[in-house]
Amino acid sequence: MGKGGRPIKVAPELEYLDHYINDNDIQGITNLINEFGVDCFDTYKRTLLINAAVKGNVEILKLLIDKEADINFQDKIEYTALHFAAQNKNIEIASILVEHGADINSKDNYGNPPIWTAIFNAKEDYNIVELLLKTGADIDTKNKNEKSPREMGELMLGDTFVQLLKVN
Repeated sequence: MGKGGRPIKVAPELEYLDHYINDNDIQGITNLINEFGVDCFDTYKRTLLINAAVKGNVEILKLLIDKEADINFQDKIEYTALHFAAQNKNIEIASILVEHGADINSKDNYGNPPIWTAIFNAKEDYNIVELLLKTGADIDTKNKNEKSPREMGELMLGDTFVQLLKVN
C-alpha cells in the first residue's frame, strides 16, 4: 500500500519510526515512548505499533501492546495495523492483533475493512480471510464504491470463498 498524500510534519525523531522497528531498537523505541508517548506517529501517521505490524516484528508488537498502544489507531489513509497484517498476509501478526481486541471491521478511507484487504491479497493464502471470518468480520457492508467484502470474495476467490463461508 502506497503512502498517500502529503506527509504530516512531525518532530525529526519521529520521521522514520520504521527504522527503529527494522533495527529492533528497543532502547530507541523506549526513549521515543517516554518523550512522545506510545502512540507517537511518523509523517504518514503510522504509529510504532502500525510499523511493527507492517514489518512483521512480533517482539516489538507485543511490547507495544503491553505498553497499551492503541491497537486500532488509523494512519493517514485510515489503515490499522490489522489492515497491514492482512495486506502482508502475516497470520501471526493478525492473530495477535485480533486476540488483543483489534477492530476487525474498522474501515479505511475507502470504506474497506481488513477482510477486504485480506481477500484482495489472498492469492492462495486464505489464513487471514479465515481468521477474520471466524471472528465475525462483516462481509456485507458496502464500501464507498458500493461493493461488499462478500462480493469481492466471490469475484476474487470464487468457490474457495464459498467454501470458507461454509466452514466459518
